[in-house]
Amino acid sequence: MPELTFCPIGLSYVAPCYFDQRDHGSLFDLLRFYQSFDAELLDRIEFVFVDDGSPQAVRLPEELELNVLLLRINEDIRWNQAGARNLGVVYCRSDKVLVTDIDHEFSENTLHHMLEMPPLGKTMYKPQRLNEDGSPGQPHPNTFFMSRARFLKYHGYDEEFCGA
Repeated sequence: MPELTFCPIGLSYVAPCYFDQRDHGSLFDLLRFYQSFDAELLDRIEFVFVDDGSPQAVRLPEELELNVLLLRINEDIRWNQAGARNLGVVYCRSDKVLVTDIDHEFSENTLHHMLEMPPLGKTMYKPQRLNEDGSPGQPHPNTFFMSRARFLKYHGYDEEFCGA
């Protein structure tokens, strides 16, 4: 009998999504991009996507070999990205959480580095981006790498302005 190994989830990747057309290609392209990464790395990462009330429910391709959780908010609340991110973090299985947007990609090395970092505790990171020429760019204002426990302790994003 083959030896079974247990790979606990060590990094949760959270991103809200909203599609007002039937084309979910940008999400599928992102998932295909990550699916090309090392299988041992992917065994320890979960991807949590929150469909923020799209008119047409998002359906993921069945052939994905990723740890993916797709949540759906049934009501289309205007400017509800904060609520979608809060919901995604609540469902994470790891204390290390990367909260971002679906139009951002992270390299295999970056995700591996995040996974191998010690517990984040009170530290929150804003990963630096690279410009198209490879030079260092500015961090994206809505991308965070942080502790889920710390996020929840301070009640996540303020949803008071959702809908406005």
